[in-house]
Amino acid sequence: MKPFKCIENIEEYDEAMNNINQLMRLDPIAGSAELKEMQYWIMLVTEYDQKSKLRFHSDPVEAVKIRIAELGLDDEQVASLFDTNQWMQKDFFNYTLDLTLSRMKFICEMLDLPIEVLMNYPNVYLPLPTENNLLGKENKSNKGGQQCAN
Repeated sequence: MKPFKCIENIEEYDEAMNNINQLMRLDPIAGSAELKEMQYWIMLVTEYDQKSKLRFHSDPVEAVKIRIAELGLDDEQVASLFDTNQWMQKDFFNYTLDLTLSRMKFICEMLDLPIEVLMNYPNVYLPLPTENNLLGKENKSNKGGQQCAN
């Protein structure tokens, strides 16, 4: 049995698909180690497929809506993505929120999404490089931010 790890790129995806194909050719029987291994590979491939689909979704708001539906989040849980701030939530879904890097990271962490999903959002503000943020200290003020043109 090969070691299992999360699939992070297309090369690892292709390798996993090859492993599945090889195991399928063995026609594993129920309860066998080969069947269990094939199921693990299928689970990893499915997870990668799901994340890739969302990563390359052209509309970041739609990708977030899809993930919210997949996770079955209720209104209160969705509101927590926006600090229970109704105007912030409304503005995000209307594409008018000024989205900061810290808010992007928080949404992506809470929804288990790659941050690339939100990079196409129309109002993304990223901090300009300073000595502090180059040293790993985030600037909490909004001064020095730059809007990304999408």
